[in-house]
Amino acid sequence: MRLPAGVVKKRESYFARIHTKGGEKSFPLGPDVSAAVALFYRVKADVLAGIDPRAPKEPTPAELTVATAVDRWYSEKVDTLKRAEDTKSVVERFLLPLLGKRTLASIRRADCHAYLASVRRANPDYKAATIRLYARTLRELLNWCVDVELLDSTPWPTKRGFLPTPEKAAPDRLTEEEVATLVALPEPWGFHMRLALSTGLRWGELVRLERTDLTPDGQILIRRAKDREYRTVPVPRALLAEIVARKGRLFVTREGKPYSEKGKGYAATIQRKTGIDRFHPHMTRHTFACRYLEADGVIVALQEILGHSSLRMTQKYGRPNERAIRADAARVFEAWDTPNREQNREHAEIRPFQASGEKC
Repeated sequence: MRLPAGVVKKRESYFARIHTKGGEKSFPLGPDVSAAVALFYRVKADVLAGIDPRAPKEPTPAELTVATAVDRWYSEKVDTLKRAEDTKSVVERFLLPLLGKRTLASIRRADCHAYLASVRRANPDYKAATIRLYARTLRELLNWCVDVELLDSTPWPTKRGFLPTPEKAAPDRLTEEEVATLVALPEPWGFHMRLALSTGLRWGELVRLERTDLTPDGQILIRRAKDREYRTVPVPRALLAEIVARKGRLFVTREGKPYSEKGKGYAATIQRKTGIDRFHPHMTRHTFACRYLEADGVIVALQEILGHSSLRMTQKYGRPNERAIRADAARVFEAWDTPNREQNREHAEIRPFQASGEKC
């Protein structure tokens, strides 16, 4: 076989000799003559384009494995998130063992179904909300691959019913008796509970709160919320007086040390001191929302106080109890049965509601 100009043979291997402005450069082409000739033209094209042929090349999307895509996803996206460790845990336990060696381009809807089924088999006791959380990891990976053009489109199933629907549950709130027990705790825990139950702040917002976060008009300024936006939260007068009398961080231990943003150990301490075994810090947020609505608070205002992006989320947090609902219904029924006399003088046709056989 006649070798092209620039290909030389030394012993049992072939080499490319390419002349550039910087002089002659040599690149190994291997022992197979056909492969060497084909590689020579690729090497020559790279050199003329200013690319080093010896530099490692990224695999094409058709060759890229899910595991390689995950590594890039970690460095470019996941590592910047607060829940990075949780996401990586799900990936290492379920996603990579099932799909890690597959090429990214070969992933289909059936693989998404298989992934969801493997999560269910491994965790038969998991609730629907947890299963959806695990499934979201694969969906976010595929969406990211589309965003960075590793995939043309996501194979994630869009058909309704693919993911399990979580059961609707009542807000995880405290009873009035439990609230009274919590706010009566000795310092500093009693102040912690009064602060949490009177503002509805998240645990991370509570532990970062400082005396200087109190605004001149008597509100708490949340400088770094979950959505990375600031908001102000009204404070009752009694609690305002307690905050003004303090310095530095507001949510600290007896020794004046700040709590961890993960809240480890705090719930156990409160449970031990009160006997409320089901207590966890987020219950104070649910309880605040419910009590706010039971006191005839406006749900749109509650949404702003809690810092929710949607009213639907606020409705999940705050729901009046049966006693408040019955009391409000009784008030409405009484209004129906007691017409406004002043209004009736002008509108004689208005009468108290009476049941009749007529259709509405």
